[in-house]
Amino acid sequence: MSSRRPLFRIAVINRDNLPADEFAAIVAAVNKQLADVNAAWGANAQCHVADAPEGHDAYIQVQAKCDVPDAGGYHTANGDGRPWGLVSVDVADEVGVPWSLYLSHEVIELVVDPDAAELVRGPCPDPSLTGRRRVGRVSTTLVYLPREACDPVQGTTYDVDGVTVSDFVTPAWFKRRHVGAVDHLGTLAGPFTVAPGGYVSYEDPSTGKWTDYFGDDAARSAISVRRERMGASRERRATA
Repeated sequence: MSSRRPLFRIAVINRDNLPADEFAAIVAAVNKQLADVNAAWGANAQCHVADAPEGHDAYIQVQAKCDVPDAGGYHTANGDGRPWGLVSVDVADEVGVPWSLYLSHEVIELVVDPDAAELVRGPCPDPSLTGRRRVGRVSTTLVYLPREACDPVQGTTYDVDGVTVSDFVTPAWFKRRHVGAVDHLGTLAGPFTVAPGGYVSYEDPSTGKWTDYFGDDAARSAISVRRERMGASRERRATA
């Protein structure tokens, strides 16, 4: 008997009147990228162009504006529990990146954590916390981190059929004792580390406070929106 997971279908909806051929080519490239995501995460997901979310397990709207100011995209669950996301073409243009990068980011994270609700206990990614022990490049202080697959490497990209897509971490990134590559491109030093241009958010269980740790100053400057419309256990994540 096959143990393959049920197909997780993501509709990508054009809400910005983008040229149909260009839109379809970008969605097809992201769908091709999902073969690597599926292999890394044990998933079985596909994305394709659709006019509406009905008949799909999740959906992403690509449109001009975002309802979270300055955010390039986000993903969450709507009122009926269906996972969904949004990508802003205008923000991508303003930042100077192709909107395909934001689409890739949100599609991957919908696959890995559809409801944007899962937290993982692990070492604090900030190795410089005053007065806290650290080993190597990560702190020994344990915190809660959202299972976001692209945030730590969101400044690292590659091309699929000429379309710019995001690097992503593998399940090994969330394992403290793992040795070897923890992201698709093999750029990170190890688990719970952050690449230039990337960031992670974490919750200190002793205070309940959320903090962002950035891979570099450029990432700190670029990510201008945080913690809007929080859920019961964690935030809706925003990319920028």
